Amino acid sequence: MKNFTIFTVLAVFGAAHAIKVHNAVDAVRMREPEPEIDPPIPPRGNPSDYQNLYVKVVRAEGLSLTTEGWGAGMPDPYAIVTAYRADGPPVSRRTRTIANWYRPFWNQRMHFGTGRWQTFKVVIWDSDGWLNGGDDLLLTTPRVSVDAFKYLSCCATKSLQDVSNPDLGRVYVETELRS
Repeated sequence: MKNFTIFTVLAVFGAAHAIKVHNAVDAVRMREPEPEIDPPIPPRGNPSDYQNLYVKVVRAEGLSLTTEGWGAGMPDPYAIVTAYRADGPPVSRRTRTIANWYRPFWNQRMHFGTGRWQTFKVVIWDSDGWLNGGDDLLLTTPRVSVDAFKYLSCCATKSLQDVSNPDLGRVYVETELRS
């Protein structure tokens, strides 16, 4: 009888199909979030080459203000960090969106899992929401070698910027590799 009631309610609101939940366990499974870490890649080569990569996006400065459309004025920036490894596909993580600010301070640490990490890049976007069509690109850094951070002291902040157009701003990051 419950399935019939659910179908009737969905039909009233114009749903194209009914979702049948047979018991409480199925309902809980439907709400479980996807795991944050990608599935592990089977090890190849020397085990000491495999390390956990952590990237902390600290802040950005000098981001351009939006000059067109509904979102004119202050950007709503967020960063996407993509890490590339020799033993598998790239892995991306996203920071939270900072509303109405061109000098965002995220201070957000991201774990990319275990792998033979080679490079990473940071792309900063202006979140325009679904109403304005799409997000605007604010800054793209080149791919930076993870080894470039190896000889810095732990948690040393490094500034990255777009080498083709340094006027677009810069982003400050920290990296850490752990066995």
